[in-house]
Amino acid sequence: MSFGVDGGQPDWAAMAEQHEHEDRRRKRLRIAGAAAGAVLLIGGGSAAVVGLTGGGDGGAPPGTPAAAPATGATGAAAPEVLSAPADSASPSPSASASGSPSASASPSPSLSASASASARASAGQHPSPAATVTVTATAPAAPASSGPADVRGPVLNANSGKALEIEKSVTADGGRAQQWTYNGISTMQWTMHWVGDSWELRNLNSGKCLEIPGASTADGTDALQRTCDGTPTQHWDLRAGTGGRMLVNHNSGKCLEVENSGTDDGATVQQWTCHPTMANMAWRI
Repeated sequence: MSFGVDGGQPDWAAMAEQHEHEDRRRKRLRIAGAAAGAVLLIGGGSAAVVGLTGGGDGGAPPGTPAAAPATGATGAAAPEVLSAPADSASPSPSASASGSPSASASPSPSLSASASASARASAGQHPSPAATVTVTATAPAAPASSGPADVRGPVLNANSGKALEIEKSVTADGGRAQQWTYNGISTMQWTMHWVGDSWELRNLNSGKCLEIPGASTADGTDALQRTCDGTPTQHWDLRAGTGGRMLVNHNSGKCLEVENSGTDDGATVQQWTCHPTMANMAWRI
């Protein structure tokens, strides 16, 4: 095509067609560059290989020799697929990533592959055959839940200031609970152990649990120790009291108290209907 003094009028139709072909070619190159940057998606637990199909409605500008298309069994042109080039992709076909958003799945090879594919597409070269990247997401195990930690030490009556103990440091079932001036010995020490909805009071000397015998619900029933067996009569709830906390038997709903608000050593410890204003039913733990 020529125009000017010797060439006559320009061929406007041919020029428009050439411009349209060039515009389509540039659009395909831009799409190829964008697709190459989306090869690997990290954090959602999946990966994708983005394919771009060539051919179709455009080709090289007029006068440019057409490249021979790759054909399959039917003779149709094979589609182009953007993928990581063989010389820069990771040697393993799969990559594993943890389900945590902070986990990394070795991003370096994927970034290198994307940059190389983008460069080749910009230069008009066909990318290498597709390579599939698979990401396996594993959800972290939920942490095991736990109740309150054990509490160990003396249990002191708010009225008398004396310690809950097992009489004469007895270790046998049936040892009687009473109060005594605190002196730090093990029969005056207790471990409060959480059992899911209430507490066990385990004597440090005997290892046995404080209970109301016979699962009694009557006022005035003495508290004893017995081998821990998980029954409600050995379980205790904590409630606010006067000067401390009330120990409420899980079976009877009655409170642990010092009989007749006694302040002497050896006063019996028993259960009674709860009265939050009475200090002999409150304990400092």
